[in-house]
Amino acid sequence: MTAKRPAVRLFCLPYAGGGASVYRKWCGRLGNGIQVCPVQLAGREEQRHLPHCGTVERQCADAADAVMQNAGGCDDLVLFGHSMGAKIAYETAKLLERRGVFLRGVIVSGSPAPDIPEKADPEAMTDPALGSYLRTLGGIPAEIMQDASLLAMLLPLFRADLAMMRRYCDCSGTKLHCPVYALGGTDDPEASRADVLRWRHYTGSGFGSRFLPGGHFYLFENEAEIHALLREIIRGFLNESKHGEENS
Repeated sequence: MTAKRPAVRLFCLPYAGGGASVYRKWCGRLGNGIQVCPVQLAGREEQRHLPHCGTVERQCADAADAVMQNAGGCDDLVLFGHSMGAKIAYETAKLLERRGVFLRGVIVSGSPAPDIPEKADPEAMTDPALGSYLRTLGGIPAEIMQDASLLAMLLPLFRADLAMMRRYCDCSGTKLHCPVYALGGTDDPEASRADVLRWRHYTGSGFGSRFLPGGHFYLFENEAEIHALLREIIRGFLNESKHGEENS
């Protein structure tokens, strides 16, 4: 009897200040054929005792290690990242390719392309100013934003993540071998339609895009629609990969 082929593994990378828990509620909701694998980054949640990576390069090395350690013999690997996580996903995919691990695709969400620097300058913001900035983006539960002690605990992580991304800018134009699908919110102040569509220049394979109603955290505003869309995108990745193998 032939062993059952492992499910597609969708490795999800969080936004600035976020942790793996933001994606754990997706587990089991994308269908039996897709296994959601949230990636936990150092300095947050159960890894809050570990020091922040400090650089995108080190962050991506850790993320690439996590993907390889949890691939489980599955050949159908996809990366997803929102906001900061989108650029981490792109850099992680580059690193995996250099290691000989080729993905079925990368889904980037709520993020300008890698050659567009982070707008926010956390080092120029006081804690109240940073809190106000985060409030305009949304995505943080109201009970946390209204609790000064809880917010004070989270601000250092947000500040470290935003500072790391402000130092990051990739103008190399390196194209991934796999397709890229870019998602965005129609009213996202952090990622305009033009900036999101620039991701088309970062793949040597297929490119797709979709914009959904909402702001920077549009993906948590209608999760049923997002889950259906992710299933559709991943099916497209697999079909594109299959056609490529047939034509090679």
